Amino acid sequence: MNAWKRWHAIFGFFAFAVPLFVYIRTLTVTVPFWDSGEYIATSYILGLPHPPGNPVYTMLGRMMTLIPIASVAQRVNFMSALSSALACLFTYLIVVRVLRRTFEDRFENGATWLACLVGGVTASFFVAFSSSFWDSAIEAEVYSMSSALIAFCVWLAFRWWDRIDQPGNDKLLILIAYILAVSTGVHLGTILVGPGLLLLLALIRPSYFASGRFWAAALLLLGLLAVLGIAEASGQSPSPLFLVVAIGGLAAFLLSRRQSLVRNNLATWWALAVLVGFTVQLFLLIRSQDMPGINEGAPTTFATWKDYLLRKQYGPSNPFDRRADLWYQISHMYFRYVGEQWKIVDKIGSLDVQSFWVRLVNMIPFALAFLGAWWNAQRDKKTFWFLLAQNVVMGPLLIFYLNFTDHEVRERDYFFTNSYHFIAIWIGMGAAALLQSIAEAVSPSPAKAKPVAAGDSAAAVAGAGAPAEPGAAEPGPSLPAAPAVAWVTALALIGFSALPARGGWFEHDRSNFWIAHDYAYNMLAPLEPNAIVMTNGDNDTFPLWYIQEVEHFRKDVRVVNMSLLNTPWYILQLKNLEPKVPFSFTDSEIEKLYPYLDEKTGQVVWVKDVAVRDMMKANAFKKPVYLAVTVPDQMGFDKQLTLEGLVYRIQPEPTANEIDLDRTIKNLYSVFKYRGLLDEKRNFDATVYKDENAMRLVQNYSAAHVQIAYELQTRGRVPQAIQVLEDARKISPDFPGLLEYLGRLEDQNGNPTKAESYFREGMERFPDAPEFYFHLGTMAYRRGAIDESVRLLRRATELSQQYFDWFSALFTVLWQTGQREQAIEVLRTWLRAHPEDQQTATEIRRFEDSLRTSPKGMEDQLRPSGGARGGGR
Repeated sequence: MNAWKRWHAIFGFFAFAVPLFVYIRTLTVTVPFWDSGEYIATSYILGLPHPPGNPVYTMLGRMMTLIPIASVAQRVNFMSALSSALACLFTYLIVVRVLRRTFEDRFENGATWLACLVGGVTASFFVAFSSSFWDSAIEAEVYSMSSALIAFCVWLAFRWWDRIDQPGNDKLLILIAYILAVSTGVHLGTILVGPGLLLLLALIRPSYFASGRFWAAALLLLGLLAVLGIAEASGQSPSPLFLVVAIGGLAAFLLSRRQSLVRNNLATWWALAVLVGFTVQLFLLIRSQDMPGINEGAPTTFATWKDYLLRKQYGPSNPFDRRADLWYQISHMYFRYVGEQWKIVDKIGSLDVQSFWVRLVNMIPFALAFLGAWWNAQRDKKTFWFLLAQNVVMGPLLIFYLNFTDHEVRERDYFFTNSYHFIAIWIGMGAAALLQSIAEAVSPSPAKAKPVAAGDSAAAVAGAGAPAEPGAAEPGPSLPAAPAVAWVTALALIGFSALPARGGWFEHDRSNFWIAHDYAYNMLAPLEPNAIVMTNGDNDTFPLWYIQEVEHFRKDVRVVNMSLLNTPWYILQLKNLEPKVPFSFTDSEIEKLYPYLDEKTGQVVWVKDVAVRDMMKANAFKKPVYLAVTVPDQMGFDKQLTLEGLVYRIQPEPTANEIDLDRTIKNLYSVFKYRGLLDEKRNFDATVYKDENAMRLVQNYSAAHVQIAYELQTRGRVPQAIQVLEDARKISPDFPGLLEYLGRLEDQNGNPTKAESYFREGMERFPDAPEFYFHLGTMAYRRGAIDESVRLLRRATELSQQYFDWFSALFTVLWQTGQREQAIEVLRTWLRAHPEDQQTATEIRRFEDSLRTSPKGMEDQLRPSGGARGGGR
C-alpha cells in the first residue's frame, strides 16, 4: 500500500469511526416518541408501518432484531447509527475524490495531500453532527438509511466518472438505478438524488442523451407510465391483467428490436433495473395477507396495495394550492432549519448565544460553505452544478412540493437532512481551500504545470482511494512535507468540525431517555384486564404499540387510535383481530362507512364518530373503556369521565366524580415510572434532555397532580394539596401555572409570606406571565403598598388584555385611592380590546356620571360588577 492510500485509509477510518462512536454513546436506550416506536415494532414482527410502507427497512430491521446483543429497541436503533456512520464515510470519499481531481496538477505537494484529507474529514464531521442528521442517527428512523444510500449512489457515480473510458463501466449506472429503485422500500425521498445524477451524466456524457436509440426506448417506457398516470388520475385505475399485458407486450416489442433498442441501450437497462428493484414493494402485498399485529392500510389486494403506495389514505395534495405563504415556507421552514444545524459555541465568556460575537462564530460553517461553493465553481463546474442541483431539489423545490402549513404539529427539519448533507460537502471543500491558501501564502510553491481540467479523461485522474490507472503517476512512498502552519491549520479545522458534537451532545444524548417508554407503560399498566383505550395520535399510540408487540406487555388491552378510526380497514382489524373490539356492523357495512353532514346540527359526522358510537353500544361496558387525556374530542362523554392518571375511565352513567382520587394517587405515586424525568429522590432529572414534545406530554403527569390537588383543596386538605403541587413542580419545573396555584393555596392556607415567595419566583422566572404581577399587586394592596400595587397591576394589564379580573383589580385600587379618572381609563383600555363587552361600556358611563354628580356617593363601589368577561382567573 503506497503512502497516499495508507493516509487516505487512516483519515477515512476516523471519518467513519468517530461518528459511529458518538452515535453509540448517545443511542436511544429504548423507544422514543414519534415514528420510531412504530418502526421498531414493525421490524420485530415484520409488520406494515404507515403508508407508503418501508419494506426494505422493515426486513433489514428484522435481521437486526435477531442479533443477540442488547435490547430489541437498541438493535433497531443501532441500524440508524450504522447507516449514518456509513453515510459519513461515503461523504468523506466523495469530497476527497472531488478535491483530488481538482488538485491533480499539484498532488506532489504535501499541503495538497493534507487539504484533500482534511476537507473530507471536515465534511464528514459536519454531516455527522448536524442537528437533524444526528437526531435520525440515534433512533429507529428511515432517514439515516436514506442518507447512506444517497451518499453511496453519488460515490458510485463518481467512480463511474473516474473510469469513464473502461469497458463495461456503464454497469455502474445501471447499478445506481437498481439501488434507487430498491431504496423506495426505505424512503421515497431517496430518489430525489436522481435529477442531480442525471444532470451530472448529461454534463459528462452529453452524447448519451443525443442517441436516437436512447430516446426511442425512453419514450416507449415514458409513454407507458404516462398512460398509467392518466388512467389513475381519471379514476380509471388499470387492472393487474392490463399491467401484465402492457408490460409483457412492451417487453416483447423490445426483444424483437433487441439489437437497436436493448443491446447497449442505457434507457432500456435502466427501466429493467428499476422494475426489478421495485419488486421489493411486493413484500407489502404478501405480508399483509398474514395480518400481522400492525398492518396499516391493509394492502391485501392489488387495489389497496396501489392506494397504499400512492398514500391515498392522506388525501390529495396540490402543491400549486399553497397552504401557507411560499416565502414563509422557504424562510421559516427551510432557511431557519439550515441555520440551526451547527452550533459551534453557546457562549464566549459572559457573552450568550444572542450576542454578535457568538453568532459570528456560529456563522463560520456557512462562510466555509460559501467559500467551498465559490471555489468549486471556479475549479470544477460539473461538480458544482451537480451539488447546486442537489441543494435546490432537496431544499426549495422540496418545500414547494411538500407545501407545509404554518401550523404543523412538529418541526419538519428532518425532511431536509439531505440538503444539509450537500451543504456540508461544500463546507469540506471550503476547509480544503482555506488550508491550501494558507499553506501557499506561507510557503509559495514554484511555478506550476498547466492545470488539468476536471473533465472526462481517465488518464487525468485516479479516483480517490481507487487504484491508479496504468501510466498514471502515483504518490511517493511517504507523505510529502507540508509547512508546519498547514498541519496547525489542519488540526484546527478538524477540531472545529468536531465542535458541533460538543455543543449538541446534551440535546442528542438519549442513553437514558426512558420517558416515551415509561409514558406507554404508565398508560397501560393501571388499566383493567381486557380494556379498550382510545388514543389520539402518534405519540400516545406508537410507544404503546412498541411495548405491546416487542415487550409483550399488556397485550390484553386493545389500543384504538382515533385518527386511524376514520378508515374502514382499521375498524375491520379492530373487529376481527385479537383482542377484538365489539362492533354491531358487519364487515360489508364497515367497508361502506363514510363521513356525512348532519342536517340537524350542520356538523360533519366522521367515520370515527360513527364507529365509537357503535362500539360503545355493542360493548355495553362489558369491557372497560378508557379515553387517553391527550384526546381533544371527548365525543359527548365529558359528563361520564373519571380521571385515573393518564386516562379517563368512561362510566356507564353521568358522574359527579371528575377524578378517582384514591386510584389516581396510587397510579401516580405507586404504579408509574418516571425514569429520565425524576431521579431516585423524586427530584427533576436535569441530566436527561427533554425536547419540547417530551415536556409537553409529561405535563399530563402534572395536570393529573393538579386535579388531585384541586380535589384535596375542595375537601379541605390544603396542606396535602400543596405537597402534591410541589411534586408536580418537580415534573414540570417550567410550567408557570403550578407556581401560581401554589401561591394561591398558600395564601388560602394563611401563609401570605410563602405565597408571595411563590409569586415572586414566578415573576422572576417568567417575566412575561401577567398572573404573577396580578397576585403580587393584590397582595401589595392588602398590606397598604399602594404605589407598588398600582405598578404591578398595571404591568399585568400591559402584558395581557385577556382577563378582566386584572383590569378590575387595577380599577379598584385606583378608584379607592381617589385616582378615579385613571381608574375609568383602565376600563376604557379593556373596552378598546373587547368592544363587544357591553356590560363594561354601561359601567363606564355609570362611573363617569357618578364623577359629574356625587363622587362621594361611590365610596362603597369597590369594583365593577362581575361577569364572564374574557375568562375569569
